[in-house]
Amino acid sequence: MKNHLKRGVLVLASAIVMGSAFAVAQANDAAEGQLSISIAKAPISFTFNGQALAPAKGEEGFIHEGTTYVPLRFMSNAVEKSVAWDGNTMTVYVTEPSKNEKEAIRKSNAAYAVESSTAPTQESVVTQSIGVFSKPITYVFDGVKKTPAADKSGFIYNNKVYVPLRFFSDSVGQTVQFDPKTYAIKVTVKAQASKTPDTTNQPETSDKKPAIAPTQPTPTPVVGGGGGGGGGTGVVKPSYDSIISEAESKIIALQAGCMAKLTTIKDQYEAATEQSEKDRLRAQGEAEFTACDSSFYSLMDNLRKSLQDNQYDTAAVDTYIVLYEALVADKKAEYGI
Repeated sequence: MKNHLKRGVLVLASAIVMGSAFAVAQANDAAEGQLSISIAKAPISFTFNGQALAPAKGEEGFIHEGTTYVPLRFMSNAVEKSVAWDGNTMTVYVTEPSKNEKEAIRKSNAAYAVESSTAPTQESVVTQSIGVFSKPITYVFDGVKKTPAADKSGFIYNNKVYVPLRFFSDSVGQTVQFDPKTYAIKVTVKAQASKTPDTTNQPETSDKKPAIAPTQPTPTPVVGGGGGGGGGTGVVKPSYDSIISEAESKIIALQAGCMAKLTTIKDQYEAATEQSEKDRLRAQGEAEFTACDSSFYSLMDNLRKSLQDNQYDTAAVDTYIVLYEALVADKKAEYGI
């Protein structure tokens, strides 16, 4: 249950920060780390152990100066690896997922499953220029730093990290084949041990993704009322999971509402041509962002009180707040806020 709430917090943070993007002027090409590169947009196809998967539209990968770049998160999830991004240090962590994370990844992969694509034609390859963000990125695969070639360190394009296909193949230790004629990428995923390694007692290192899920406390037994043979009716104490589940439902509802409102405002802002209209929508977006942000902290205050009232540990609340604030900071960094 905690993991569902954690995912809700992550999505909420992404949704809320999207609203604050209105307040930021669009970065120009002269901004630090921004550059324009020439790429070949080819109909790249992906097959993993015979199953064709397709990334979201606009995230298919591209070819730059003879090197094929692929979306790191999509590729990692396709081989059942978890991905975490630290915006403060520009570090990507690719790790073995927890049981719950693996289930979520598999559901996501199922949504990306497609029928095998037809062979592309030369006309289907388009050459174009795109704006990317290029600054040193640190890659950590299963606790080990991996360094790509200096001139092929990867790019951030539309807030997604793209890395050279060969670098990804070498880093995850999977067999990857690329057919330059058909632009087909075939990955043979090695079987993984069914048990997720227990890292509870392993020492922390700077290259290890920090654990953020709190330990669930042992519920205190409910003591019924009435003594002797009487049939007293004591107050039934809610379980820890039920309190977290209720908070999860509220987080999901808040996330859905914020996402809907902020997406609408964002779309209107991008479509607006008059500066006065942009200013109005920017103010509206900022106000909505503030309201959503305030609602999150209010939910956390209520969750803390509920746990305290029922004599449960409240460490989870602090963990969720730290997680939320870290995600907000990361998203603001992505938008250049």
